[in-house]
Amino acid sequence: MHTCQIMLVEAETAEQAFNLVAHALGESPDWSDWHEAGFHNVDSQNFAGRWENEIFHNNPEVKVDTAPNFLQYSADPALAELAIERFLQYRLNDISGYKLKAIDLSSVPYDPYSTDRDFGVWYAKKLAQLIGDEWTPDSGLYDLEAYTANLHYFIERVKKSPEKQWLIPVDFHY
Repeated sequence: MHTCQIMLVEAETAEQAFNLVAHALGESPDWSDWHEAGFHNVDSQNFAGRWENEIFHNNPEVKVDTAPNFLQYSADPALAELAIERFLQYRLNDISGYKLKAIDLSSVPYDPYSTDRDFGVWYAKKLAQLIGDEWTPDSGLYDLEAYTANLHYFIERVKKSPEKQWLIPVDFHY
């Protein structure tokens, strides 16, 4: 499956932001078997893959193929916030779904000799990862500076240096 996630990174230029993302994702994340964020794509400044020109497209007057594949926060704070809210809503929807499907773990018997498992345990694990701000396929947004899916540190950086904050969408496969 493919998922697009927005990497939040601090850099002086778009080129530096793409290099930082490519470097940070050289070995990560462990839940993905490949992604578009490679040094071979740095020059094109496009790690969005199948979501090319879609993430920061919000104006019906503008052709989709001209929308950017990255965004400097200070260049369009309203568009940046819109993208963050949309991707955060995806995460919150997943959390709600996992809550509905998770089970009371105190009622789950454990048998180390059995391969039969209740799927509710899997949902409980996914829920705990998301609430714990771990980076998963469902995170939607990930702060490569603070190594967390929590947005607190990004917002603090935006307050200090919005011109250095970049949103770089990355196409991941898992």
